[in-house]
Amino acid sequence: MKYLTIIQARSSSSRLPRKSLMPIAGIPLVHLCAIRAKNDFSRLIVATSNEASDDDLAKMLLAAGVEVFRGSLTNVLSRFIDIIDSHMLADEDSIIRLTGDNPIVDGEFLEILKTAWEKLGLDYLSAQPVDMSNSNWPYGLSAEFVKVGLLRDGYLRDKSDSNLEHVTTYARVNAKNKAFGDQVTNLTFRKKYFLTIDTAEDYKRVSEVFEKHSPAACFSLILDSVEG
Repeated sequence: MKYLTIIQARSSSSRLPRKSLMPIAGIPLVHLCAIRAKNDFSRLIVATSNEASDDDLAKMLLAAGVEVFRGSLTNVLSRFIDIIDSHMLADEDSIIRLTGDNPIVDGEFLEILKTAWEKLGLDYLSAQPVDMSNSNWPYGLSAEFVKVGLLRDGYLRDKSDSNLEHVTTYARVNAKNKAFGDQVTNLTFRKKYFLTIDTAEDYKRVSEVFEKHSPAACFSLILDSVEG
């Protein structure tokens, strides 16, 4: 079974425009996400749009040696399918879906999820609990593992805006064997942390977290820094 990590990112965020290029610890946000998500078992690609608004993002990543794919701005799932097809992945291969505004995710965390993914023989795995409102699981500590065949099936069967934009809407509902992070890990958190970047306030908060550790520090150390 092959693994492919795809980080989706764009520059045209309405609430915090060009956040993908804003520096965290001196590194553009989406590049930091790629650095931290790198692992030994999966190839990594950043999937952005082919709009002019993402030219700077793509140029920056390519200059940093990060593989980039460009496709539809609004049909994000089509970006994933095009990447899958261009790499000739089989239905039983696995996609790891990340977003370019969650720099807390790292290779160590993905290894934990991969162990559960393989042990349980899953078709879909979300790091986040089903009910985030009643959990202390941090916002931003998120990743999804999904079988290629399930993504292909969803692309053919579900043309809803939700599925095309959010990529895994169909897979999450229709997977026969699925699990969620609080079910398959031993991670516990004393309180709710907000470590995704969606607003200027989020950016300031996450920047302060990364000032306490090197950008390569594992996610548990980053969380320790905010617990203090």
